[in-house]
Amino acid sequence: MKTRIELIAMYGQAEEYSEGLALVGTVGRKFHVHPDGTPAYRRTFMNGGNFHEGLAPMFMRPCNSDGYPRCHILRNGEPAYKQRYREASDFHNGLAIVSSRPGGEFHIRPNGEPAYEEKYGMVGLFHEGFAKAWGRNPAGCFHIGLNGKPAYEAVFDKLGDFSEGFAAVCKKGDGSWYHIRHDGKPAYRGRYVSVGDFSHGLATASDGKAGFHIRGDGKPAHNKRYEEVGCFSSEEDGLAWVRVDGVEFHIRTDGAPAYEMRFEKVGCFFADGLATATKDGKQFHILPNGKPAYEQRYGFVTSFHRGVALVRWEQFGDDNFHIRPDGTKVE
Repeated sequence: MKTRIELIAMYGQAEEYSEGLALVGTVGRKFHVHPDGTPAYRRTFMNGGNFHEGLAPMFMRPCNSDGYPRCHILRNGEPAYKQRYREASDFHNGLAIVSSRPGGEFHIRPNGEPAYEEKYGMVGLFHEGFAKAWGRNPAGCFHIGLNGKPAYEAVFDKLGDFSEGFAAVCKKGDGSWYHIRHDGKPAYRGRYVSVGDFSHGLATASDGKAGFHIRGDGKPAHNKRYEEVGCFSSEEDGLAWVRVDGVEFHIRTDGAPAYEMRFEKVGCFFADGLATATKDGKQFHILPNGKPAYEQRYGFVTSFHRGVALVRWEQFGDDNFHIRPDGTKVE
């Protein structure tokens, strides 16, 4: 299997593998390749994206009669449907966001057909059967159902996706934040300066003085208060980063520290079970118990994705390479 670095050497540019294929090539001559580096099909495209759910959004040539250049292709490089759109995104759970003029944004199915009749200024991905939408009349944002219609009558200034049955919203007029349920009704009476998504039954909240976590009833989950707080990771152990007295670390859902070590900065724990951390100006990765995952220290590291993380010796250097969770270099 060719690494991304090897693909860049072969084709000039390359993305990470997705569903067994990688997008390579320079603008004007983009295509996908197999893990051995050979082209997956013969044609090339102006630009494009990775495969998701068996389809990839690509910039076609020539455009259709309306001047729209984008559609999705199959793994053999052939268009999945006849329609063309101004913009097209990845497929998620059988739907992709596209846009056209006149009109706006909406979702399509894998056959290119609209999933519903309505069009909006902007739409988001569906979560728990609801997607964010920005309307023109009335102006504001709300959630729509799979039928494309507004899920409730309320309109907000800002809002988030649904998670564990709740969505964060910003009330029109006073700028206060709280959570709503699927029916658009407030989940509790309290109001905050900011709130985040729910994970492990808890969400971040701020009263303007401190950050903390709240339950679904809007009440604080514990009496701990921090300068800043992050959402709990979606992993089974569920850890959230916090900042207090100028240092950062992770806490459990009961508010207790997950370990004794303190850092200048930490990141979130992701699927690989590691989080980024900074100590004495150097960056590395830590385990859920706060211990370093390996001995080496770097000037810059990214979170792990699909088993590898990008690192470099200097923070603003150009000596990029990838490492595995145990710190060994990917050759």
